Amino acid sequence: IDVPANTSSFTLTDTYSMAGYDAATNYKVSVVAIGSAVDAGATFDVTTTSGLSLDAGYSSWTGVGEVNFIGTPSNIEAALNSIVLNTSALPAGEIKLQVYITSQVANAFFNPINGHIYEFVSGNISWTSAASAALQSTYEGESGYFATITSAQEDSYINNRTNATNVWIGLSDKDTEGDFVWEQGPEAGTLIRSGGTNVSGQYNNWSTGEPNNSGGNEDYIIAKYNGGTQWNDFGETP
Repeated sequence: IDVPANTSSFTLTDTYSMAGYDAATNYKVSVVAIGSAVDAGATFDVTTTSGLSLDAGYSSWTGVGEVNFIGTPSNIEAALNSIVLNTSALPAGEIKLQVYITSQVANAFFNPINGHIYEFVSGNISWTSAASAALQSTYEGESGYFATITSAQEDSYINNRTNATNVWIGLSDKDTEGDFVWEQGPEAGTLIRSGGTNVSGQYNNWSTGEPNNSGGNEDYIIAKYNGGTQWNDFGETP
């Protein structure tokens, strides 16, 4: 579709269908716009939102580049078919709308940028127990693992999905003091900090003065330290 530059509320002509989905079941939907025009400021609006709820971390249906929401197939279909584009001044720019539909699981969140699903589990639990529980978890038949955070986008996404404080992630130096390694998942074994120096090219988000191994036994890492957005090293139990 050719969309004029500097256009507001351009209606899409494609039609989305939710045929084949269970009419009585709630699903989670992620809509994300990508492309050069989006980089230059193009956005979209979802103009029909009846029966839908925004997922955690999302606050608007209009002027957005990404939105996640929850609802039944009929309401989702109406929403998708109500999307309008607001283009930028960029000539010959490209806009692609990607739509992902997944099962709705409480406290589970889909990141459309990297395709990962995260589940937040509340409670006062040791890092070791949390690591074991992560490996035993599943989502639609796929095995889970302790969260790894490898980019600023991923870090921000996780921070915005929960108001919790001091959230365990799968990073530790339990085997060799000062060597911080991702313990599970596709990044298992990846070293991000050694001997007090961060490894070049490996994402980190340490709080000021951290990690400091206070008391000599802080081998496990939390995100959202004190409710903020950075990391800190803790003992094995919170």
